[in-house]
Amino acid sequence: MVQAMEQTMAANTAKNKFLIDGFPRNEDNLQGWDRTMDGKADVSFVLFFDCDNEVGNV
Repeated sequence: MVQAMEQTMAANTAKNKFLIDGFPRNEDNLQGWDRTMDGKADVSFVLFFDCDNEVGNV
C-alpha cells in the first residue's frame, strides 16, 4: 500500500489524498498501519458504516 501511494505521488504531486477502503478491519490491522505509516500519513477522518447484511446486498 505504501509503495503504491508513493508511486502515485511521485508521478503527480497533486495526487496526495487517498481513500483506504475496508481497512483496518481489526486491531491487528490497525497496529500494522500504525507501524508502517507512522509519520507518513495524516488521517483526517474515518467513516464507519454498520448495517444489516440485507442492506449491504441491495
